[in-house]
Amino acid sequence: MRANLYKTVAFYALAVASLAIPCFITHDNLILSVLLTLITLAMFLVMRDIRVIAVFAVAFLFGPLAEVLAIRHGLWRYKDPLVLGIPPWLPLLWGIASLFIVRVYLDSQRIRARPWRTQP
Repeated sequence: MRANLYKTVAFYALAVASLAIPCFITHDNLILSVLLTLITLAMFLVMRDIRVIAVFAVAFLFGPLAEVLAIRHGLWRYKDPLVLGIPPWLPLLWGIASLFIVRVYLDSQRIRARPWRTQP
């Protein structure tokens, strides 16, 4: 039980870090890419489910593709784009977001499955 709690806390801490790091490290695409890669690997280790790799891959590919289309139509742009108007770390962030969504869903299902305790 405690191990699951520690894994859950670790996962959500990694999710928060994945959002905070791009806010503070805006000047170096390489450092940001390395840090987000490490966060991704840590999230995979915490989740320990091969199926999430498929979800990650879909978001990794199609999230940035949607952004490239939006950039091409002039909706926004990134400070230091490298390829097709997006920074190299953006696909990782989309993949991390998909892992977060899956984890929130799985945790909510676990919470719903527990019987509610009522005070006598």
